[in-house]
Amino acid sequence: METISEVKELWSFIQDELDLNPDKSQMHDLLYEMSISNDVYQELEGEEYRIIHEDEIDDIAQEEIKEIVQDCYLGGTDLDKYWWIEINWEKTAKNCIDADGYGHHFSTYDGSEYYHEGWYFFRTN
Repeated sequence: METISEVKELWSFIQDELDLNPDKSQMHDLLYEMSISNDVYQELEGEEYRIIHEDEIDDIAQEEIKEIVQDCYLGGTDLDKYWWIEINWEKTAKNCIDADGYGHHFSTYDGSEYYHEGWYFFRTN
């Protein structure tokens, strides 16, 4: 966020779309975190959100889906030992996101996803 109008737009989005009214301190913390990271965990009015920039979301989803598949479906099997097995993790993650959207994976609260100016917002509690 660089300009006052961008900050106001974000604040308006949070009020209108997320139905929250964070105080200036919470907004300051959020803006700071968004300026230093593309994957932010932030509490707003007692609700926890994960906020991910669109430039990083596919890579983050791919890595997390890979971990889930290995832990839950492959029983933690170390695929490096089985060099002949090849899984296209990028395509696997894309299939999951295409089927259910980002919210299904990132929003552990209700599966919703919100988008504002290059950022995805997911409630996690």
